[in-house]
Amino acid sequence: MNLDTPHADTLENHTASPDGGDGAMRMEVDARGLEPPEPMIRILAAVETLGAGGVLLARTDRRPVYLLETLSARGVRRVTEEQTHGHWIITLRRA
Repeated sequence: MNLDTPHADTLENHTASPDGGDGAMRMEVDARGLEPPEPMIRILAAVETLGAGGVLLARTDRRPVYLLETLSARGVRRVTEEQTHGHWIITLRRA
């Protein structure tokens, strides 16, 4: 796990649900199989919809280096985890 701090085909079809009773929302975006820069565009768009304390799980085919730099600049906390088949799960949390 890297402290650089998973399934909808498009932002329009993202999954959102309440997060454990604290009122924060959880969303998931699956950007696997998309060519750059589409994963970054979709994930950034989803992050913009998160309220304070909201969590986004994003699945990608590669470690999204440029996305992580952009998220740092925006103050979004993140954790990246490489999966067994070379996919990545990025957990994003808005402060």
